[in-house]
Amino acid sequence: AAALQALAAQAAHHNLVIGIENEHACHIATARETRRVLDAIPDENLQVVWDPANAFVSGEEAFPTGYELLPAARIGHVHAKDCRMTGHSPEWCALGEGAVDWRGQLAALAAAGYQKAIHLETHWGGPGGDKLEGSRICGRNLSRLLSASS
Repeated sequence: AAALQALAAQAAHHNLVIGIENEHACHIATARETRRVLDAIPDENLQVVWDPANAFVSGEEAFPTGYELLPAARIGHVHAKDCRMTGHSPEWCALGEGAVDWRGQLAALAAAGYQKAIHLETHWGGPGGDKLEGSRICGRNLSRLLSASS
């Protein structure tokens, strides 16, 4: 936390924002863990790269439970991907077709006035292993979900 606090202070001096992602393969995987970091470092120049699927893979109900722990004003970026769990392993799938409540998540972001980036982060290999087609499908699904949430 001390290192992140120093980094956030440097970022503020240069009018920059530092984004910290909740990542299931790292130290901060869930919204609950992310909130502890944000509480320790109240500097607005440290923001969250919110990834609901990473929180879900880590065993947290990403939406609404996890999302509601995060201060909406400190979400600086959102990663969009989806999966189901098979045992303890994620099974990546088309966005909006997995266990993450993207309809609810996007509606809540819209209600909070979120107008920053939502980045499509496809981990799904696509139909027949065609990752490009998988990305196209996820992009269309994200577009439909965004239209429905506004």
